[in-house]
Amino acid sequence: MESTNRCPNCGGTLQLSKNRKSMICAYCDSEFLLNRPEASATEAPNAGASILDPDRFALLWDYERLSNVNKDVSESLRTLIYCTDELVTSDEIEKYIRDRLLDDSEVAGSGFNEDLLSGLKARLSPDFLPDERIIAYGNTGIFSKGKDGIVVTNNKTFFVSKKKYTFLKHQDIHSIRVEVGMKLPSYYLNGKFDYYLSSMGSHFRLQGAMMALALAYAWEEDPKRDRIEITSKC
Repeated sequence: MESTNRCPNCGGTLQLSKNRKSMICAYCDSEFLLNRPEASATEAPNAGASILDPDRFALLWDYERLSNVNKDVSESLRTLIYCTDELVTSDEIEKYIRDRLLDDSEVAGSGFNEDLLSGLKARLSPDFLPDERIIAYGNTGIFSKGKDGIVVTNNKTFFVSKKKYTFLKHQDIHSIRVEVGMKLPSYYLNGKFDYYLSSMGSHFRLQGAMMALALAYAWEEDPKRDRIEITSKC
């Protein structure tokens, strides 16, 4: 049974728990007792804080308009914001991706569909560092599982197509443009078409989390860097 109530911490949909005594957020795992719904049993840290840290991001986007486009766009944005504002660190975001978002045959990560990763590692090997590791892979091709997609490592993001791939090191990210095309969310890193983080089919939460993970690494690698601009086109 699913409630139409929204989580006050991240905006996700609340679902009835198995013991029917509380509502649990499918996005951030916050739990709310049914006899006192405003009280969270596992409230996420910094709940109610501003959306995205203004010390780290120059917010030049129309977030309200974007979040009202449709459920798919708002789902991706809510996950990006939850991971960035509440989980914050790359370790916590990676754990969230591993525990919550790697759930079918089109995605892969450590301990999950690793047969896809072995082929990707071999293909990306010319630009793979000795200590680099794949954290998450999301397929973007309809009939090309394991050959097209987005790969986020602890060093860079790869944008893979059948014939070629490009990549961007996390430390070199200076802007993100959020776009909506065909009613689907997309992120363009540094405003370039080659650095296009698509929605990966219906994996909107994974898309937002992978974007947040890249941003977390960008700040961890250079805490004194300039703010990252977030713009939008809708």
